[in-house]
Amino acid sequence: MIHVDAAQAAPPKPAFGRWLLNQRSAITVAADVRHLAEQVAQDRGYPRDGSPEDVSRHLNKAMADQETHEALESAIDAWRWE
Repeated sequence: MIHVDAAQAAPPKPAFGRWLLNQRSAITVAADVRHLAEQVAQDRGYPRDGSPEDVSRHLNKAMADQETHEALESAIDAWRWE
C-alpha cells in the first residue's frame, strides 16, 4: 500500500498576490477583501506574484489607509487557512 503525504498531494498554493486578485468574484470571502481585490486589480504596480509581505510593502508605499490594511490582514488570514 502506498501512503501519500497530504501536503504532497495538495496542489501548490498560489502566490498571495494572485490569490488576492482571484477574490474579486469570490463569494466565500468578506466584502472588504473583495473590495481590496478590486482596488489592487487596477494598480499597475501591484506585485501579482508577491507574498503577503510584498503586498503590505506595496500598500505602505501607496500610503494606504487603516481600513485597507485591515482588509489586507483579513485577506492574509483567509489565504493562510484556505
